[in-house]
Amino acid sequence: MNKYTGDIIMGDVFAAVKEIANDVHILNTPLKILTRRLLDFFIDKDCITISFEELREAYKQRIGSDDTEFFQVPKNEEAFYVEICKMYFNLEKTPDSELKDSVNQIIEDLKSINQKKSKYQNKLSLLKKKEFEEGDNYNEKLLIHYINKLQGAEDDILTYIRNNLRIKTNLNKYRTFYTYKFIPDYTYHYNFAPVVYKIDNLSDIRNKFENIAFSKYLKLEKLFRKNKNDFLVELKKKFEITPTISEIKNLIKNNHRLIQRKEILFEVFDLFIKGSYQLFCNVVPQQIEGIIYDYCLEFGIEEKSLINSSIVEKVNLLKENENNEIDYEYFAFRFPIIRNHVTHGNLIQEDIELHSWLLLLDLKYVCELMKSNLLKVNQYNRLINNAKKSKDLISLIQLAPIINEGVDDFYNQSKEDLLEMKEELRNKLIDSTFPYDKINDENNKEIKRCIIILKRVGINEQECIEILKRI
Repeated sequence: MNKYTGDIIMGDVFAAVKEIANDVHILNTPLKILTRRLLDFFIDKDCITISFEELREAYKQRIGSDDTEFFQVPKNEEAFYVEICKMYFNLEKTPDSELKDSVNQIIEDLKSINQKKSKYQNKLSLLKKKEFEEGDNYNEKLLIHYINKLQGAEDDILTYIRNNLRIKTNLNKYRTFYTYKFIPDYTYHYNFAPVVYKIDNLSDIRNKFENIAFSKYLKLEKLFRKNKNDFLVELKKKFEITPTISEIKNLIKNNHRLIQRKEILFEVFDLFIKGSYQLFCNVVPQQIEGIIYDYCLEFGIEEKSLINSSIVEKVNLLKENENNEIDYEYFAFRFPIIRNHVTHGNLIQEDIELHSWLLLLDLKYVCELMKSNLLKVNQYNRLINNAKKSKDLISLIQLAPIINEGVDDFYNQSKEDLLEMKEELRNKLIDSTFPYDKINDENNKEIKRCIIILKRVGINEQECIEILKRI
């Protein structure tokens, strides 16, 4: 074994770690032995046998440490070994200890899941036995939803145990600088976010405060649950009437579907400004449901599936696609109860202003959904604007899905502009001058898809064939 006498550089550490790995199984070797084996390459003493105090002092001298406030070599022996292994092996625990910790966490999580499931099943049983009250049907569906959600979390853990537990304990704790690469965190969702599996944490206001700091939202949530009047005061500080309504009006004026609701929505805003909250509350829920209907259409859900569907059925259709952005639990289980209270005249008069504000912010929320980048019309507008601005071949190729169709006339994307860009595409889409250097892992799949479409619609078919062979 060679001793390294110069500065401790990464190349020498690499060589030392490699030699150790040839001799012992790093993942199954105690941190103490790994530390002493490694330092033995860099310290001119027998690091395997000397006392911990001697080893620590020798290491301090080797790295020139004087235990300043900025860097201190651990005085505790176990902490010292952890620090060295973390620094040079990026190894904080041996797999056996990591496995033990993971198993204990799994046991606690499964216990927590089963306790919640049992609690909700008991509540469901009691709900079915008691005399029916308004909202009970949604509360029943909510309990069933959370029971199923918890069952899904339990299944997720069992899948994790079967497939990924050993991978996590072996790989995630062993990334030396020379083997480091992205290793996904093999774990399960309940471990990350147990709070979303608890009904008590379901919020009536979360979707209205998506653009504020989480700490501020938590304060508002606590205030909403504790004192509605104080919450309304804070709400009015956060959202002034005129700017809030102006923002929603701009959303309406800049969307081809929302613009069709302009007349009634603008009248509704006048009701709010005048303080005609009872009328406001009676009109807005239907408009919110209508905008969700529009969102479903733009999301690609067939109209025949939406006709005569309830709001719950609409959001259930959206839920089938995990990429949608709607707050499913609120609109499936909370919003319908609010809407029914309004319809049946059950709103408490003292709370009418607060309900009006919450509905106004729900309206703002669904209008903002209509500008989502998940919707094809918004994707296509962005692609057209990018192509107009840059005129480079990659941007033109990405127009393939709409090259013959365009977008709604509302957006002033003229057919003449598209025809001009189509002709430019014909002139530029040539194998010999194609910018292959601009194709990377991020855009390769999308560019291939677009070129296949261009080939199918007859744009430079032979050139497309040649390009597809090379990307």
